[in-house]
Amino acid sequence: MLNLFTIGTRPDVVAEQLNLQLKDSYSPVYQARPGMKLPIIVFSSNKPSLVSGHWGCQTDAATMSLNSFPMDRVMTQPPFNRWIHTQRCLIPANCFFARRTDKNLQPNDHQIYLVRVLQSRLFLMGGLFAVERTLHGKDIYSFLLLTTESADVMRTLTDQMPVILPPENLSTWLTSEHLIDIMQLADRVGDQWFDYFPVSADILTPGTNNRHLLKPLGVSLREEEERKHKLKAIDVKQDRFDRRGGKW
Repeated sequence: MLNLFTIGTRPDVVAEQLNLQLKDSYSPVYQARPGMKLPIIVFSSNKPSLVSGHWGCQTDAATMSLNSFPMDRVMTQPPFNRWIHTQRCLIPANCFFARRTDKNLQPNDHQIYLVRVLQSRLFLMGGLFAVERTLHGKDIYSFLLLTTESADVMRTLTDQMPVILPPENLSTWLTSEHLIDIMQLADRVGDQWFDYFPVSADILTPGTNNRHLLKPLGVSLREEEERKHKLKAIDVKQDRFDRRGGKW
């Protein structure tokens, strides 16, 4: 998994679809990277709110900002074992990216893939946040993504992926006082239907924010599966034809 995702949906549309209080706006970010100021969803003023947060959290134990952290280590690693109780956030996204590794290729030659959720153009990624209040009373947020084992369909592509949640789980993730609910949501990443296709490695170039780099370079997983299904149907039809002595 790469620390890279896209959020191209307009803030007013996100707020309307998810019934959020819109506190901060943003422009579409097609290659969202650590260090950027990006939209996140937190529970603020007794309502889910769309605010801006800096991607990367500084902790006392870390010498540098952490951009992601594995869900299966959250309960044993301070300060995340505290944050998971009351400092959960959600990061809206349209897709994320992964790099398929091949031992026969040089690192720079590994293929980049765009990964999307088939059920919805807009989905949510689970995260944790830190917040500091300025002297003027403004909250400054930072966040990191939570990761989990990849869904089965993604195993050949990457062994880790973001914790993905459908919009209907927004309230539970942000407000539940029962950690068992949170852990169960994180474990259900495999319930989603994923598709992926290759994209240009130019997407990794620092500073890019190019929608055209999201275009596929080849067929997607879904298209390949549909092609295999059609070929299998043709093979079955041909087999029936042969067993009938070449007569339909």
